[in-house]
Amino acid sequence: MSVFRDKAHLLKLIKQHCGIFSIELPVNDDELYRDIIVDDTLLTFSSYFPRILSVPANLNELRLDNDKQNTVSDMSNIYKLPPIVTDSSDRVIIGIESILPYNDMRYQSVPSAYETIESFQALAISQTVGDLASVMEPPFLPEFIAPDRFRVNNGTYYKDQIIINVELSFSTELYDIPMTQRQAFYKLALLDAKRYFWNHLKYYKDFQTAIASFNLPIDDWADAESKREELLEKWDEQFHLSRVPVVWC
Repeated sequence: MSVFRDKAHLLKLIKQHCGIFSIELPVNDDELYRDIIVDDTLLTFSSYFPRILSVPANLNELRLDNDKQNTVSDMSNIYKLPPIVTDSSDRVIIGIESILPYNDMRYQSVPSAYETIESFQALAISQTVGDLASVMEPPFLPEFIAPDRFRVNNGTYYKDQIIINVELSFSTELYDIPMTQRQAFYKLALLDAKRYFWNHLKYYKDFQTAIASFNLPIDDWADAESKREELLEKWDEQFHLSRVPVVWC
């Protein structure tokens, strides 16, 4: 499967592998790119392999006190994400991958004078206490509420300084898709293109141009829908393996 350089190269590869590169289609390249890649492939791919943006934040500053979806009485558990994407952005927020406590250890060190048996014993005891607390304390579970809010269930409010790992869609220009993921993106884009051609161009199977008559390979695209479902089912099986416990509603 191919790896594309940019969106123009992606569209060229699709047309080549569909056998229509030298054929003038009833729709232009801009329409093809918008209808296939922007409206279909991009958001589907981003929901499986989103771009992760780490956002430092303070829960107290994000809390919405009067939100109707609040489910506790003492302190609101509904928060609003900082302004990550603007109205003019071509990205959308997919969800929240995780919320982690902020822990800055950059300026801490252990002088050699403290490297004693007692210090390592104290460290082991601290780790044991932490392990015990993690079992006794309910999980810190964020729940994403589209388009830009979230609920924190079982929140421990002494952990107000947090890192929110926000899931975003990729740019419509495709430049921010990692090279290691572009082969997977192309697999989906090619199937989306064949599905699009099957549904929209089957009425143009045989057509005449000023140069010659063309017979589009419509039959080669008939199974694109089923192959696309097989690919997404495979991704569904692998999707949960890399996920942390987050709820989407």
